[in-house]
Amino acid sequence: MFCPATLVDDRDYRGEAIRTAVKGEVRQDSSTNEMEWGMHYVVADIARTITLFPGDVLLSGTPANSATSSPSRSKVLAR
Repeated sequence: MFCPATLVDDRDYRGEAIRTAVKGEVRQDSSTNEMEWGMHYVVADIARTITLFPGDVLLSGTPANSATSSPSRSKVLAR
């Protein structure tokens, strides 16, 4: 399983580049602007239901054009 992670703080994450490559072939080249909901909205929505603690990990989807891949393929995430 491939799961890139980053610290979410009060920085503005709009317009951040999201690029995924499999064996050097770019499979996704997009931006956080293309996501259905911004990360600050996602965090606030989840926090309405459960208590979040430092170190909690929240996973979200990605913008369109991502592709499925087998676990044996290497992936690189670049900002």
